[in-house]
Amino acid sequence: MLSDTGDGRNDRCFQSGYQEKGIAGDQEFHARMNNSTMEGTQSVVWCYDSDRNGCSNEQIKDRITINWAR
Repeated sequence: MLSDTGDGRNDRCFQSGYQEKGIAGDQEFHARMNNSTMEGTQSVVWCYDSDRNGCSNEQIKDRITINWAR
């Protein structure tokens, strides 16, 4: 579920479930990041957002950095 934090871009995403198929990877969250137009660096922060207002005030979080190249 995508939402905009006020800058006109969909920059917040809530993930509502995880894989449960009785195989390896169950109870893991999977996400696909796509970019076909721009080079650059993108940071993605994952967290357990108990109050649904973003990760800045959460204790359980992690970050990945994606370097997009053409």
